[in-house]
This record gives sequence, C-alpha cells and structure tokens, in this order.
Amino acid sequence: MIYRQFSATIVSAMSLSVLVAIVLTPALCATDAEAGAQGRAPRRDGFLRWFNRAFERGGTSYQNGVRGILARSGRFMLVFAALAGLMVCCSPRLPSAFLPRKTRETLLAQMIAPVGATQQRTLQSLEKVEQHFLEGEKGAVKAVFGVQGFSFGGTGQNNGMAWINLKDWSERKAPELHADAVAGRRDGETVADQGRFVFAFVPPPIPELGLSAASLFS
Repeated sequence: MIYRQFSATIVSAMSLSVLVAIVLTPALCATDAEAGAQGRAPRRDGFLRWFNRAFERGGTSYQNGVRGILARSGRFMLVFAALAGLMVCCSPRLPSAFLPRKTRETLLAQMIAPVGATQQRTLQSLEKVEQHFLEGEKGAVKAVFGVQGFSFGGTGQNNGMAWINLKDWSERKAPELHADAVAGRRDGETVADQGRFVFAFVPPPIPELGLSAASLFS
C-alpha cells in the first residue's frame, strides 16, 4: 500500500516537472535570451517585480537575523541547550508506534487445535474463544464473528479465526479497555485446554502492511 502511494506521488511529481520543462521553461528562456540579445535586462512587471522585491527583502532580513544571532552567540547557545533538554525530557513520553494501536476497533484471534482434532472439538474451542471475548471482555467488545476451518496458518478442520469488533474509542478510554490490553489478557479456559493455541493480535495500522502489529500467545 505504501509503495503504491509512493509511486503515485513520484509519477505526479515527475509529470509536473516534465510539463514545466517542456512548456514553461523554453518560453522563459526564449524571453530572457531575446532581451539579452537586444542589450536590455529582462522585463519584470507586475507580479514578477513584486516577487523580486519581496524576495530581496526576505533575504536581507534573514542576513540581519543571522548577524544578530552571531553577535549574541552565548545567549542563543543557552536557548539551544534549553530546547535540547526539553526535547530529551519529552521524547520518552511520545508514542513510539507509527499509529496509535490502542484506539483500534478491531482485533483478530487465530485458534489452532491439535492436529487431527475433530470438527466438533474445534468448534467447541472456537466457541470458548467467542465466549471469552463476549463475556470476559464485555466492557470493550461489541461483537465477535468466528469462522471454522480457516486461519492465517492454513486451512483445515483444526483451524479457526475470530474477528472481534470493539466498542467505540469514546467508551474505552480506561487503559484496561485499550485494544492492546484486550488482546493481551489471557483466557484461563484457553490455557486449561491442553494442545490448543490462541493468538490474539491487533491488525496492522496500515491495511495490507503485514498481518498484525504484534502477536500475543495465550
């Protein structure tokens, strides 16, 4: 997904650059070359004159500002040190993830029963997973949809998947109701059922960029 968006951006930028190079640049060069051949400066009226004056004023202001900073280097070094210290203090408090995972409203749970497990046993295990999220996590979970016979690990009667739809983020502000917390809590019944594994994880922040943001084993 990211590569497709990046390629579209590159193609758009290159198309605009080619358009400028083929249409506008030759006309501008011809105008300046004609004025130079006649021994006069290129004509700059209206917007071009205003732009040149504004650009020159901006350059002069920037030079004056740099001279003022160099004349008071000690004072501005203290300001720089204070900003660097503030950055060091604030960095640990900033989110480390690309996008906040706790606000996600969907979880995935992959269930794998022992090899050779019957369809009935797999269905019972999947129902336990659904019961855990619907009853044990009813403060955060709105609905659960389970499918038997399919998982990211393959197909077969011992595989199952569950899609967990969480409540709106406005109802899950408490830390224990965040998506990561719900996915990370262990199901006691799941652990007691020997030979069965359940992987609860948060989908990736960007669709099609991997299968999960993190996987948690229960």
